[in-house]
Amino acid sequence: MNLNAQTRLRRSPNVTHQSVAGEAILIRLDTGTYFSLNRIGTEFWDMLDGQRTIEQHAVGLAEKNNRIVQSAVDGLHALADRLGNEHPDEAQLLVDELRTVARALSDKYSVPASRVVNDLLELAGKMAADRLVEAG
Repeated sequence: MNLNAQTRLRRSPNVTHQSVAGEAILIRLDTGTYFSLNRIGTEFWDMLDGQRTIEQHAVGLAEKNNRIVQSAVDGLHALADRLGNEHPDEAQLLVDELRTVARALSDKYSVPASRVVNDLLELAGKMAADRLVEAG
């Protein structure tokens, strides 16, 4: 199967799955072979409905991740603001460090959708090779 960002995938009808502790266990009914997916793989698996493209799934996953990162960054900035207001002289080093950590967190963990597309294409290729998914 030739996959690209515009490919629409659906779960194979020959595969059953169960989520255990947030991770999917997949079993091919025709062979009895089982596969496990990590949390992100499980989120991708749960999205596969044959309606949305791999790129649309990637954008959704990137946005979700980036909202989580932004929430943490905003929390660090709010804490820095509060410390700066309550203890302007004593806490300046800590305030500066909190802002540095917030920038580093944002730089390191914010994810562009293009990178997620590449990761999902790699995962989808493996799923297709194992006949867990079908183009739809």
